Amino acid sequence: MSFTYKESPFYLTKICTFGTIPLAIFSSLKMLVIRMQRAGRKNHPFYRIVVAEKSKPVKGRFLERLGHYNPLSNPKEVSLNKERIEYWISVGAAPSETTARLFAKHGISAAEKFVPSRVMKPSKAELKAKEEAEAKAKAEEEKKKAEEEKAAEENTTEENAETKQEKEEGKKEEKEGEEAKAE
Repeated sequence: MSFTYKESPFYLTKICTFGTIPLAIFSSLKMLVIRMQRAGRKNHPFYRIVVAEKSKPVKGRFLERLGHYNPLSNPKEVSLNKERIEYWISVGAAPSETTARLFAKHGISAAEKFVPSRVMKPSKAELKAKEEAEAKAKAEEEKKKAEEEKAAEENTTEENAETKQEKEEGKKEEKEGEEAKAE
């Protein structure tokens, strides 16, 4: 029984073989993330944009530096290595939400799928219109129910009247039959 290892920056695979037949394959996938790493002194942030393993600390080791972002300069300074960013995204590195928005803003189309869609809070006018529409729909529904109940009552009263007439006719026939028998 022998073990062979295949390594790359993204995964480590261990294949256990018995002769030439592989018995088991074990792999542990390293999740990669493109994120901002804070640098700079107190109250003067400066961010490096780096590729690192997701499990590593934010200020820890990284695989590659892809650019930097300085929010305090006027205008805000952003330096990005677009080729390398697109490469890392194509390999499977996922940018954080902040870096994805930054990349999309600066024309890196590969990062647009990672930008979360924002759910806007409805305005007061929209909320009021929605409530009015719901109230109107509820009133119409109640009106329909009332009409259905009224129609059902009319049907039952008509049916009751018909059954009364049938009973009366039946009684008249019985009386006539009894009178005919009596004669």
